[in-house]
Amino acid sequence: MVESRYLEEFPQTRQRVDDFLNRHPELCDNITSLREKGVNDRRILTVMNESKLRRVLHRMLDPNEFLSDYGNSVDLQGLRGKAVRV
Repeated sequence: MVESRYLEEFPQTRQRVDDFLNRHPELCDNITSLREKGVNDRRILTVMNESKLRRVLHRMLDPNEFLSDYGNSVDLQGLRGKAVRV
């Protein structure tokens, strides 16, 4: 998460990110962009696009899949032999 005030405090960093995204627009299909504002003008930069991130978070935060009362839990036996898709 990147708060707007940090982008304002570090304009050179913001310019470098903008320059990179302008030089490599093909990468924007696979990552979220610092150009898109979210809640409270926050921005996020991840290595996956929004729909993939939502699918990952949906599974990670589902108590029947990954998250338990005691933290993260992975049932490796249940995954054996199955392809895991994100």
